[in-house]
Amino acid sequence: MTNKHASGHLFTLTGPSGAGKDTLMHALIEHDSALSFFPTATTRNPRAGEVDGVDYHFLDETSFKAKMDEGDILEWSHHYGNYYGTLKSVVEDGLSAGKDLITDITYSGVEALHNAFEERCTRILILPPSIEELERRFAKRQKNSKEPDEAIQRRLGHIRDDLENLHTEGYMFGNADMRGSNLGDYDIVITNADLKTAIKEIQQALVKVRG
Repeated sequence: MTNKHASGHLFTLTGPSGAGKDTLMHALIEHDSALSFFPTATTRNPRAGEVDGVDYHFLDETSFKAKMDEGDILEWSHHYGNYYGTLKSVVEDGLSAGKDLITDITYSGVEALHNAFEERCTRILILPPSIEELERRFAKRQKNSKEPDEAIQRRLGHIRDDLENLHTEGYMFGNADMRGSNLGDYDIVITNADLKTAIKEIQQALVKVRG
């Protein structure tokens, strides 16, 4: 059972690919000693230098599925033959210890976390300043990526629709990261046009949430 009196708080970052969620999350942790990353679980093998319980909780498939059956996996996905998921016990332990936790996650994951932790979960939406800037970021990223251009163009098409219809009442986002949500599902919305400014805006929002 969740401890309703725990002092810790959970912050989730959601947004389309290229919005800068991962960069913002690590910058926030670096600038805020009270903010902690929590490792999720995976069935893939550890890579060189990775530490169990620090980078991920490394589980075999049998153990992962057992935790799913036990209800300890709040949300999960399956990529390239491996399972990835958020352990409810890990989040609960962190919050019960008074830690403020942060994660970069898709909306389907946010929904599961918010359902589990309710008022202790603040949902932050990160948006790019424009589709043109997003295209520039994708072009830069593609130089180091094997993702085909057609796949990137499909993703950009969904994100373009989302940005164009952002303020249309009742509009449901269609890109993979935010699919099924709308503006009303987020507590804080930040446009990441400049990294330093976005960090400052999120820090100010965190201060208000923490009271």
